[in-house]
Amino acid sequence: MRFLSHILRASALATIGVLGGVSFAHAQAKVQPGSSQPNPGQAAVVSPGNLNQTPWFSNPAVRQHLKIDGDQFSGLNNAYQSAWANYQKGINSIDANASAATRQQMMSQLQQNFYNDFAPATTKYLPDVTQRQRFNQVYWQHRGYGAFSDSTVADALNLSPAQRDKLNQHYQDWSTQVGKRSCLPPSSNIYLA
Repeated sequence: MRFLSHILRASALATIGVLGGVSFAHAQAKVQPGSSQPNPGQAAVVSPGNLNQTPWFSNPAVRQHLKIDGDQFSGLNNAYQSAWANYQKGINSIDANASAATRQQMMSQLQQNFYNDFAPATTKYLPDVTQRQRFNQVYWQHRGYGAFSDSTVADALNLSPAQRDKLNQHYQDWSTQVGKRSCLPPSSNIYLA
């Protein structure tokens, strides 16, 4: 459990941007529910872990850190946009009259589907194992508590069902808190380790 505590702490640090190393501003325009277009005139918001139409790896500093060349970026971006389009279709199909718990469960499943849809692109466009591993590390850090719902991470940590449930509750609480935050200034930074 002590190891898990360290992992959780590292994940929390990732979400607030204290991972040291190369700095990059990961500010993105807010997207209105049911829309894939940013809301014009709204301030930028830092949103680690949340799904946005603009991929987290599109920032030039991130691309440089991960050594993603133009062809790799193009392939990854196309795969990301395809997964995003499927995710948006799912979001738009959620019944507005469904209970909050049902909507949350559906959202969680849609997010997991997004990650599953996008995952094969990393193998295809990042054939170097070391580069792909680093990409995945930063990706899991970016996802914050949500990374623990990924079966690859949960299985690697050998999490029990009770631990998975507890981490899922932390993720729900964290998502609620992130949603309540006001927009952060564009100068806010997140760091890569």
